[in-house]
Amino acid sequence: MMMDDKKRALFFYGWVIVAICFLTVAVSYGIRYSFSVFYVSILQEFGWSRADTALIFSINVIVYGISAPIVGAAVDRWGPRKFMALGAVLLAIAIAACSLASQIWHFYILFGVLAAFGICATGYVPNTVLVSRWFTKRRGTALGIYSAGFAGAYIMASGIEYMIGQIGWQNSFVALGLLALGIVPLIAIFQRLDPQDKGLLPDGEVPEVTAGQARVTTTEALVADRKWVSQEWDLPKAIRTHRFWFLFLANLFMWGVAISLILTHQVAFAVDEGYSQAFGALIFSLYGVFFGLGNLLGFLSDRWGREVTITIGLSLAVLGILMLILNQANYTPWLMYAYSLLFGLGIGIVSPAFSATAVDLFQGKNFGSIYGLNVMGFGIGGSISPWLGGKIFDMMGTYTPAFYLVIAALVISAICIWITGPRKVRPVAGKWPKTALH
Repeated sequence: MMMDDKKRALFFYGWVIVAICFLTVAVSYGIRYSFSVFYVSILQEFGWSRADTALIFSINVIVYGISAPIVGAAVDRWGPRKFMALGAVLLAIAIAACSLASQIWHFYILFGVLAAFGICATGYVPNTVLVSRWFTKRRGTALGIYSAGFAGAYIMASGIEYMIGQIGWQNSFVALGLLALGIVPLIAIFQRLDPQDKGLLPDGEVPEVTAGQARVTTTEALVADRKWVSQEWDLPKAIRTHRFWFLFLANLFMWGVAISLILTHQVAFAVDEGYSQAFGALIFSLYGVFFGLGNLLGFLSDRWGREVTITIGLSLAVLGILMLILNQANYTPWLMYAYSLLFGLGIGIVSPAFSATAVDLFQGKNFGSIYGLNVMGFGIGGSISPWLGGKIFDMMGTYTPAFYLVIAALVISAICIWITGPRKVRPVAGKWPKTALH
């Protein structure tokens, strides 16, 4: 029987899950990446070195990475509503308290440690676990829509820059704390871990039983490596595989080294090149817009495969970094716009395909803990790269070597994804012979 002939619920609650995940990541990561704008204000207010100030964000990332396995296991065990809601409350308190900071170690504790755990508890790991449980065939599409919430996070940069100009950076931290409180009731009331809680199967299929056996879905039939898929994956089994560690390295180099470095320093880079802080925040926001558009292309990985889609996206991102390097030769605003388009669209295309790769390999009831430890790779890379980018500038007076480091990290990440080889485990429907879909 064709997949399209299957009964579906008139309204699939999974899209409510996606919508709340979208809003949650928009707020939590909007707070995190607002540091790129606050970074300039903090430098001007206190006169600390760029390396020491960027270390605030580095601490945030390493604490986030260390917290990810804990968060993943907690969501697997207790579900999202209580745990994620408490994380949002912690985030709200920590970020509002940053308004009172007067020493750099205050920021290290509040933004670097407490806010980091709150962001992790409401962030990428638990929301990816949620969406992946509610969608199978349309996994890349659903992950892309929810991940587009990150675009809202980046777009917030211009609004925060304006807010800082109107009410100051201290009051802006308080406003962000109140915003974080706003997502608490949405999580506590509406989130559900599994479609079975609503009497559904993934993708909105209505359960049918024939001859005492649950019908096997088309997606379950699309398996290239049945030995791998038949495993009941848990963390000890996963970490003994090469696929886990190459995905770990891809996280480390792409999200950790490349993305963390660029997003921390891009506004400061624009100011150094003679642009206003407002223009730098605008470029950050445009990056977010194009990142969101790229995420909405998440369906491409359901048709072309994860590896091909990720490689295309990372190639666009490399071209974007080259635009920044060329911009240093002379004052050329269109190169900054080109950067936001290429880098934002490229990373946006990669984001849902990257998440889908992890789910394709290790899906199951223990996916949260497995994915959480894998995301620690991001934490390790991201703990070093913001500080390293600032140190390179402090020593050399230019970001050019740091940008070449970003390019190298993106290339390494692409290689790691091909070695991981999700196509060898679960080919996407678009890559499977049509006869297999009957």
